[in-house]
Amino acid sequence: MHNEMKDETVIQLAGEMKEVFHKLARQVNLFLLKWGVPLNTYMLLDYLDCHREHAEAAEAADELAIPRQTVTALLDGLEKQGLIARLPHPQDRRRKIIRLTRRGLDKVKRLKAEVHAVETSALRTVGETDLRHLIRIMHQHTEALQQACDTYTGPITPL
Repeated sequence: MHNEMKDETVIQLAGEMKEVFHKLARQVNLFLLKWGVPLNTYMLLDYLDCHREHAEAAEAADELAIPRQTVTALLDGLEKQGLIARLPHPQDRRRKIIRLTRRGLDKVKRLKAEVHAVETSALRTVGETDLRHLIRIMHQHTEALQQACDTYTGPITPL
């Protein structure tokens, strides 16, 4: 725990982290857009690929922290492209199981390979020791952020 940091220092460093995260997300999004796939769509395709037998729209939205109506719109687009199929749920006719089609599986495989190649190339420039240090710190920060969010008691007013 590093409570001895001054508020001004924490605010400055938080701003720098925000800037770095924004640049990272922007760069990934720009790379994905070369294939006509925005970041949200890529995240959804990856989720569907990892949950091939039991993916549902509501669960995907919750896992990805994307509004359900956004996931529905993304799925509509993927369905029109022939990349997914909505199948009846075996126990609940109101729900649908989302599956990648053969075409969708092929596209995800190619896209993930391209992303992996670029990520690997970029990560090699950092070095293993620094990467392991970064990962450890990111886990530490994520856990602290989750705890801070879970215990937040301030006012929450919808925008």
